Amino acid sequence: MSQIKGLIIQSRLSYIENYLDNTDLRAINEKLSPSVNQILLEQVFRVNKYPFSLLKELDDALSRVVSESPQQLFSRVGADFAEVLLDRYFFNYVEAKKPQKLLAQLGRLYDKLWGFGHYEFRAEKDHEAEIQISYDEEVHEAYVWFMEAFLTASVEICTGKKAVLNKVKSEGQNAYNYVCHIGWG
Repeated sequence: MSQIKGLIIQSRLSYIENYLDNTDLRAINEKLSPSVNQILLEQVFRVNKYPFSLLKELDDALSRVVSESPQQLFSRVGADFAEVLLDRYFFNYVEAKKPQKLLAQLGRLYDKLWGFGHYEFRAEKDHEAEIQISYDEEVHEAYVWFMEAFLTASVEICTGKKAVLNKVKSEGQNAYNYVCHIGWG
């Protein structure tokens, strides 16, 4: 069973804290299994690993409770997460306005921050890059939207310019590969 770092789970908990009220929180809790509720009631530590299935269950519950579309919801979670993560770990790349270096450094720290999947970065032209993330299992659509928004917002925060992400998905034997090209002005 795949695992993911608590930092990613905290992105959802931050969304709940910042955008939802107690009624929504109760509705989400009612949709979660007792084991997931128990983990979430305890402190979720950024560096600890948790089952990826926990994230999927939480994402499903959020999708069923929140009124905005799931794609809008997880795009917001990803963009908000980019702001937090860049401020905390990648501020020097933002200050220097070096998005390719940011994306490359993200690759070096990916395992420590995510603990799920394998990240590869390839610089293309001056304002383009290719990112490939390979997983041991298929990921749910909400997670893909989250990652797309995270990558796009990260580049936009770093450059101050609009970023465009184009994706290509390819599946291999017992793996899920996500490939995207990202460009900015």
